[in-house]
Amino acid sequence: MKRRSYIFVTLVCIFSFISMIAQPVLGAFPDTRGHWAQTHIDLLQSRQLISGYPDGLYRPEDFISEAKTPNNC
Repeated sequence: MKRRSYIFVTLVCIFSFISMIAQPVLGAFPDTRGHWAQTHIDLLQSRQLISGYPDGLYRPEDFISEAKTPNNC
């Protein structure tokens, strides 16, 4: 029984490692195709660090503004 547990944990670790180093799915956002930062945006999206807009677009050329906190810190 212990051996099966070790094998299972080992397989989970291997698959977790593979998923971390795997190449991102290209074209995660349709509006970033051909953009100079496409590979970086796709990598961040594959690691779930960015999510884009609710309509499925990333809008890489849009302006951003400073985020406001409730306490204006």
